Amino acid sequence: MEPQSPNDLRELRAEFDRCWPWLDAAIARYGRTHGKENLWQRIVDGLAHFWPGPMCAIVTECINYPTGLKRLNFWLRGGSMKEILPLSDLIEEWAKRHGCHEAIGTGRDGWLIVEPDYEKTSTRRRKILTDDPATIERFGLKRGGRVEAP
Repeated sequence: MEPQSPNDLRELRAEFDRCWPWLDAAIARYGRTHGKENLWQRIVDGLAHFWPGPMCAIVTECINYPTGLKRLNFWLRGGSMKEILPLSDLIEEWAKRHGCHEAIGTGRDGWLIVEPDYEKTSTRRRKILTDDPATIERFGLKRGGRVEAP
């Protein structure tokens, strides 16, 4: 299995457009860091890998660190969980063949239940620094989810 190649941009774009609602939902969950065209350009430029399925889509990136560590980042995953999990396994095998030492992903803790081979390695936290309603709306900066200290 290989990620979709930018060789045939028309076909790739059609798949990307078909899968966009799933990817957009994944982006929207934690704040709009990228728009549709931003993500498309990263794929075309080879900075991100696009893995479409019939009812899901995954976007990954390989990160090379100065120490030599090579990490596969599951950046975006959306659509049918029944398709995401087996596709993720295939992507992990691809990453091993391409020299990745580990795979990571950011998301809800529920991923740890459906992917028991992964371990929780950190906690992400966020503080919204703007009170401007237009900015909050534009970037999907939803408030809430506060966890009380013990």
